[in-house]
Amino acid sequence: MTLQQLRFLIAVAESGSINAAAQRLYTAQSNISNAVKSLEQELHLEIFTRSSRGVTLTNDGTELLGYARQVVEQADMLEARYEDGGTPQARLAISAQHYAFSVEAFVNVVERCRDSKFEFIMRETTTSQIIDDVRAFRSDIGILYLDDFNARVLQKAFADARASFHPLFDATVHVFVSKRHPLARRPQLSLADLTPYTRYSFEQGTSNSFYYAEEPFSYIPCDRNIRISDRGTLTNLLITSNGYTLSTGVLSNEMQWGMASIPLADAPTMHVGYIMHDDRKPSPSCSNTSTSSTASSCQPTVGRRGRNRRLLAPAGMALQWSLTRNVPNERNHVKVIIYTDGSARSNPGRGGYGAVLKYTNPAGKTFTSELSRGYAKTTNNRMELMAVIVALEALNRPCDVEVHSDSQYVVNAFNKHWIDGWKKRGWKTANKQPVKNRDLWERLLAAKSKHKVEFIWVKGHAGHELNERCDELATTAADGSNLDIDTGFNESDL
Repeated sequence: MTLQQLRFLIAVAESGSINAAAQRLYTAQSNISNAVKSLEQELHLEIFTRSSRGVTLTNDGTELLGYARQVVEQADMLEARYEDGGTPQARLAISAQHYAFSVEAFVNVVERCRDSKFEFIMRETTTSQIIDDVRAFRSDIGILYLDDFNARVLQKAFADARASFHPLFDATVHVFVSKRHPLARRPQLSLADLTPYTRYSFEQGTSNSFYYAEEPFSYIPCDRNIRISDRGTLTNLLITSNGYTLSTGVLSNEMQWGMASIPLADAPTMHVGYIMHDDRKPSPSCSNTSTSSTASSCQPTVGRRGRNRRLLAPAGMALQWSLTRNVPNERNHVKVIIYTDGSARSNPGRGGYGAVLKYTNPAGKTFTSELSRGYAKTTNNRMELMAVIVALEALNRPCDVEVHSDSQYVVNAFNKHWIDGWKKRGWKTANKQPVKNRDLWERLLAAKSKHKVEFIWVKGHAGHELNERCDELATTAADGSNLDIDTGFNESDL
């Protein structure tokens, strides 16, 4: 058996006839006929059935074709790797379910290897294709999840593919919805809450089994379901409509500001991890991989026999490190800087709030978001509170937060523990008077509960760039049109 025979076999199968394959490969028809016939004699099986209309693969031929493609693909990879005289090039292929954190981990690896020669592949694909990619060595790593429902079936599929599952982190099931969704501000949801809304799920192709779904509870009937094959399309649908999807609760570091992630009650735990072929060995210890690794750390290594049964290249080690150390889950907070300001033209009167949120990802890229809204009748203190509330509610995962505000009313409530006393006294002041703006204080506490928040007072109108920007946002919103109604405003709070 030769590579040439296998290439001829693939060409005939894809072309549907020996003549067409010969034209495609610019060779004589007899060369292909003889090669296929010799292969059939060597393997003692019939690969094709012949007819006047061409050739058709037999069952044995179909099985052989799968192996042939793997062999030829691996041979092509070897040739490409050493075509420049043996200079090593880092290569890494990943197949993954549609997770933002896996893309971020992949980007981190690219950044670590930017001064090296490399060829990286990132495939967002179906669950069955992930398993097949790892089985056939098309991908070094496959990223997916297990839970109590799918574990038995998928573990068998892993075993059949000679792959093993390596856990990364556990996540509780969350509902992803638009920030404008009627359910977006709920602290928790049930399956019954989701019944009136359209469910979005990822299309799994021909392996459309409940066990292969990317979303928990896929086996529960839904009157309105849209299947999508692209993560960008699904995200756009979520942001612009009142549908939902179920996932880990982990959004990207870029913080897709238009989306909310809400815990789902009585849901199973999602065990997110990666699979790797048993003939590929993971790095001995990802904990020894330095975040400041040099370009040389991305050079590939080959196993003892120089075959495809090789150690995972350091590029793959870097990916493992990024997934295990930098995956944005609930146990690994990120730092967000928030500046806020509120404004009211009179007390009460037209008012507005402004907030600026800044986040820098591990690659050093900074993302900024601005939030503002105007109200027809409100107070300055209510707008100061609203600015902080809306900014915290915009965060789609637990964060370490610095809130910079020029409102001593807001900052001192936490730093001087006023709010603790109010709560102990049943939302009464030290003078036993009802606490003003209780509705917003309770909403702020709920928004704050998911995060580690530090309140920092800044002097207003003192030339601080972001404080001045928040003031501009707040006053512009107050002076704008289409003002909202502050439904919680009460004249008694003045």
